[in-house]
Amino acid sequence: GKAVAFLTDSGFLQRTGDDNGGTYRTTARYQLQVRDMAGSAALAELLELGVVPVTDGTPTLLPPEDGDDLDLVAGAGLPFHS
Repeated sequence: GKAVAFLTDSGFLQRTGDDNGGTYRTTARYQLQVRDMAGSAALAELLELGVVPVTDGTPTLLPPEDGDDLDLVAGAGLPFHS
């Protein structure tokens, strides 16, 4: 009905046939919209659970903690380093 017509007019669906009132497929635009909405919902849930910290957006570089072992294990370098 109206919802399908709206989605088609908005570029979210493309008619592919006339079987049983019409056959449609989703477009890349629809798939991107759904992916974006799902990502926003997932981030909101992670924020609510406290998994993702909330910041003011100011970039920071923190020095490593004193106890961090920053030495590479022998042989852990890239192949062209000796």
